[in-house]
Amino acid sequence: MVEWENKRLETLMRIETGSKNTEDRVDGGNYPFFVRSQEVEQIDEYAYDCEAVITAGDGVGTGKVFHYINGKFNAHQRVYIMSQFNGIDGKYFYYYFSRYFFDEVAKYTAKSSVDSVRRAMIADMEIPLPPIPEQHRIAEALSDMDSYIVTFEKLIAKKRDLKQGTMQELLTGKRRLRGLCGEWVEKPLNYYISNFIVPMRDKPQNLDGNIPWCRIEDFNGKYLYRSKSNQGVSMDTIKDMNLKVYPVNTLIVSCSAYLGRCAIIKHELVTNQTFIGLVPNENVDVECLFYVMCREEQRLNTLSSGTTISYLSREQFEEYAILMPATKDEQTAIAKILSDMDAEIDTLAVKLTKLKNIKQGMMSELLTGRIRLKEDSPSGKD
Repeated sequence: MVEWENKRLETLMRIETGSKNTEDRVDGGNYPFFVRSQEVEQIDEYAYDCEAVITAGDGVGTGKVFHYINGKFNAHQRVYIMSQFNGIDGKYFYYYFSRYFFDEVAKYTAKSSVDSVRRAMIADMEIPLPPIPEQHRIAEALSDMDSYIVTFEKLIAKKRDLKQGTMQELLTGKRRLRGLCGEWVEKPLNYYISNFIVPMRDKPQNLDGNIPWCRIEDFNGKYLYRSKSNQGVSMDTIKDMNLKVYPVNTLIVSCSAYLGRCAIIKHELVTNQTFIGLVPNENVDVECLFYVMCREEQRLNTLSSGTTISYLSREQFEEYAILMPATKDEQTAIAKILSDMDAEIDTLAVKLTKLKNIKQGMMSELLTGRIRLKEDSPSGKD
């Protein structure tokens, strides 16, 4: 097979910046307007009508924001536009550039982030080039994977919207499950909670014990088992500092800063004062309580006190009124439906992550020539 050759980008394309400012954007405009973020704005006039690859010239998206377009568009003055491709497939360049440009610009700084891009950083970057037909095949293979990923993302978004609609119906009593009855009544949390656990404010100095010490950063879905950083406290520290240990099946709710974030404790653990623990009484299904409180997040944020950091007190939680299903049987049945929907979404999310990892692997192999894509023979075989 024909060997690949390295070429400088300046010999393969036109490199320039846009001319517009952020305030030139028009909501509902007719054309895409590329700024320095992954989000594409709109504008009512276009300056380009071509195939192009676009990247941020400065800001938080430097070396991380990339767009491909083939059509009419406009661009911010601190956005780089690569177009008029000669001897290189535009989509192939997009995939290579988005995969390796950050590594290229990182050579020019000792920091972990890149503040800005100079034109020479792009112009002097070298790219390995297979023959044009092979570039087309590589770009097509990666485009097919992108389409598959987008389909999965849309499916997950649809499932999440469906779940939100189901929560709205089932957790307000608008739709009742067959065979279940009884009037729903709005009552304060202290009617449903047997114990409100408020953690101590002091942080332990020694965090190498075996009882997890958790923070808001450790949240990852409905359940909380451990500290992601493997921090923990010992029983001696708990006794010495009089720390509060959450029992299994406590619902913890963030009461400071990130208000209303919820998780069900599945392993005895300790937290800082960011949370309050709600231990449900025997008539309450904790899974159903989780979903009810998740719906309350926005309303909880309207009740917060504090000038710089939002905060909800124990007293505010005790008096906070929620609407719950009339019986524990109905609570459990509703929670089962919503949990099944969550499980389906989680399964799809795992598959999506695997697809993205597969794509990254494909890019590493195909864009470096470690794996070559041969032209199909008339029979459809290599």
